[in-house]
Amino acid sequence: MVATTMLVVETLVTDGLRALDMNRHNMNEWDIPVPEIMHRMEEARLELDNSTGDFILGRDTRYVTGQFLLRTDGMFEQHGLPDLLFGNVPYPFVESAGTLLGILGCYQYARKDDVDFVNGLIIEMEGDEYILKQYVNNEGDIIPDVLEVVSTQEEVDYCACCENNKHIGE
Repeated sequence: MVATTMLVVETLVTDGLRALDMNRHNMNEWDIPVPEIMHRMEEARLELDNSTGDFILGRDTRYVTGQFLLRTDGMFEQHGLPDLLFGNVPYPFVESAGTLLGILGCYQYARKDDVDFVNGLIIEMEGDEYILKQYVNNEGDIIPDVLEVVSTQEEVDYCACCENNKHIGE
């Protein structure tokens, strides 16, 4: 009886936590064969290449140090999906951030019927976590239909682009 009760309680707690955590999505849990995933991602890339603009690259003036931002262009206007943005990107990482933003944009388009990219969604991808947040510009205005992709890692102890032992963005 005790073992059965423990199992029921454990199941309730586990299922309850899972039910409460609806704002978490693991990109690796796509229940179709890998060739089909690759085909859908490639179709998404081709569609986005033909229907949206290049990434917007600009200075991220929300931060004191000279950081950059990258933003998709046209996801909302062309497909009704929020544009995605990476902010606070040091210059040496702009290309890498662009690659990751491209993957997320294609994934968002390919899974548009299955996964809602919304404020507060935590995306797990290959061991990394990102949270989607409503984008707020340097004047404090919420920019509608743009979600900022933010790493859940809170601090970077050192960045070669910054002065010694300072945190990025300070």
